[in-house]
Parts: sequence; structure tokens; C-alpha cells
Amino acid sequence: MVSKRFALWERHTVVEAWISDIQLLHDTLKCTNEEKLTYTVLRLTGEALKWWKSQVELIGPGVVITWERFVEEFNRQYFPRSQKQIRAIEFHNWVQGTMTVEQYSIKFTKLARFGINLIPDEVSKTEHFENGLNSRIKERVVCHEIKSYAQLVNVASLAERAIRETSAAYENWKRSMPQASYPSKQFVIRTGSKLANYKIFPPLVGN
Repeated sequence: MVSKRFALWERHTVVEAWISDIQLLHDTLKCTNEEKLTYTVLRLTGEALKWWKSQVELIGPGVVITWERFVEEFNRQYFPRSQKQIRAIEFHNWVQGTMTVEQYSIKFTKLARFGINLIPDEVSKTEHFENGLNSRIKERVVCHEIKSYAQLVNVASLAERAIRETSAAYENWKRSMPQASYPSKQFVIRTGSKLANYKIFPPLVGN
């Protein structure tokens, strides 16, 4: 059993990860409600432990403190509502920017739980993700009308790779040509035994 400790300086998203780890421990050990709180308090240290002792004194003797009450007080102290609202705004405004699709999706998933009101179902989540994609990737996936988040991430990743390969092929072709006369609209590269026309794209950066 891996023992994880929590200190005051570890905040916000780490709080959620810590609570999740503790809940996993409870489920694994099939803890009773009383054991849940006991095992949790044993993993507090430093200022966090001092804080909990002060909470117990404030609650007063004779009051049964449940695991749910602990989580409520713990979140109020280390992950207050104001911080959750900040994350919700961040999720609302989250776009791909200069990130890869993978990087964008990882942070999107982390922030999504703070924007449940914006993405109450799978379709809404998928549309929100699609709207934040870079325009060059979005224009390649929007016509598919994808309703599955996992499928959209996969298709967007494939589109991103295709754009990068096209840009790399163009750069290689340009270096092989004499200076001064590059076609302004399209160039031709050999793919297998066929010739394919590609639009000229700059490197995949930003929108």
C-alpha cells in the first residue's frame, strides 16, 4: 500500500488527486465509514494536520464527523469555490492555440469537470472541443459531424498529422527547387505511384 501525504502548499488540482487516491484506498480496503476518516487523517501531515485538529475542536465533542463532512471541510479549505469558478471560466475559454491535439485534449479533460453546465452530455462535450480546435484542423473535421469525443480527438490527431506531413513535404520540395520560381497555389509531390496536388500551407503554428 502506497502512503500519500498532503501538505499545505499542495493545492487545487493536487487536492482532487489526493482525495481520489484516498477514495481508491477506501474502496480497495472496503473501509467502513469510520475507518475512512481514520485512514484519511493518518495521511495528513504538517499544516494540513494542524488545520484538521483545529476543525475538530471547532466542531465540538460529541459530534460524529463523517467522511463526507471531512471532504466538504477539506475542499472548503484547500480548493474553495472561488478557485473552482476560475477553472470553469478557464474551461469556457479553452482553445488549442499552439498546442498539439494531444496536449489540448489532456488539459481539456482535466478542466471539463468544472464546466459540466456547458457540456451536460457527450455531444456538447464534443462540440465544445471542436470549437476550440485550430482553424486548419477544424475545417478538416467539422464536415464529419462527429458526435463522439474520443472519435473527434482521433480524427483531429490524424488531420494534424496530415497537415504536418504536407508542410514537411512542401518544405522538402521547396529546398530541392531553384530559387525564384515557386508556384503560388499548389505543388506536386509523389505519393507511392501517384501524383497528388496539395495546397501550400505554412508550418502548423497557432490558428
